[in-house]
Amino acid sequence: MLERTYLQARQVARILGIKTGTLAKWRRKGRGPKGWVRLGRTSVAYPFEEVQTYVHELRVAVVSRIPGEKVG
Repeated sequence: MLERTYLQARQVARILGIKTGTLAKWRRKGRGPKGWVRLGRTSVAYPFEEVQTYVHELRVAVVSRIPGEKVG
């Protein structure tokens, strides 16, 4: 059986350099890392793999906007 590693919302916000409130707004709008789960009334966690994927996609988007830079 495959186990997934999860990160608390505050950890994800720190990785992305945003506030946890911004991350909550993104969840409501369907933005940000996918696959989040509610652990309690005020606790949310994200699959580590989804956070990695999201960060990679952000980097690709930024690099693709820089003239002369290669995406990879």
